[in-house]
Amino acid sequence: MNLGENPFHELDIIGNNGNMEYPNVIEVSNDSQSFERTLVHEIAHQWFYYMVSNDPHKDAWLDEGLTEFVTSIYLTEKYNESIGFEFASNLSQISPTSDIVNIPLNEFERGEYVPTVYGKTPILLRDFFNDHGGQVGALHFLSEYFNTYKFKYVDSKIFADFLKEYFEEDNSEFLEKWLELE
Repeated sequence: MNLGENPFHELDIIGNNGNMEYPNVIEVSNDSQSFERTLVHEIAHQWFYYMVSNDPHKDAWLDEGLTEFVTSIYLTEKYNESIGFEFASNLSQISPTSDIVNIPLNEFERGEYVPTVYGKTPILLRDFFNDHGGQVGALHFLSEYFNTYKFKYVDSKIFADFLKEYFEEDNSEFLEKWLELE
């Protein structure tokens, strides 16, 4: 799986249960049940949030949701789809989610943020890409998105415009079901 070249020569991994990303440094859990998913997720943040930046308060889905989507793709390729999307599926099914994913963090109802951003978003993207080239199509899209916006700031509108342009079709109906674009 290749999203685009990471120009940095070092990534430090700290096993302290921090589960957090920083430029060229990640903290991961030593919990054997979630270690692999967390490791992949935090590494993927080197692309989405570090090299393609967004406002984590208003557009958290752009780094957390895309990163969880990439994590799910990786785990699907390694194992199968039920394992790959298990975390996102469980979150989106057992907890309430917001209809719109790109609202400021303080506007999510109590308990909605994690299942919406880490659960609903990867599932929406999986379903979209199932009709647009599958996982291979998703990785090609994400690679183009990354290479277009590497070391730039993006927001939901930029993502939506890129999606429409990339697929050369009006995806407004799909996008407006889960993104506030006005």
